[in-house]
Amino acid sequence: MKNFCYIQVYTTLPSKKIALDLARLLTEDRLIACAQIGQEVLSVYTWEGTTEETYEVPFVCKTIKSRYAQVEKKILAEHPYETPEILVTEYIGGSSRYLKWVINQTSNR
Repeated sequence: MKNFCYIQVYTTLPSKKIALDLARLLTEDRLIACAQIGQEVLSVYTWEGTTEETYEVPFVCKTIKSRYAQVEKKILAEHPYETPEILVTEYIGGSSRYLKWVINQTSNR
């Protein structure tokens, strides 16, 4: 397990339905082990010179680093935003049983 780098990928989506569709697509393609879809949050940001206030749904998924390029490509292809937020966090540790499960869920079979 030490040869793997575990990551968490974060984005936001405009609705729970879109988030759930993306989660199903990524898990069925074995690109992620799982996804967590949060409750709506209010985002405030500037876009093209205008301050915007938009409700979004947080989306977090767990995978291994070697799958990241495929995960990002799929998120970009399915995401309705022109410039979606996609952030990656590396795990520095975790439950060995859980991390083994992440490997099993994201392996090619």
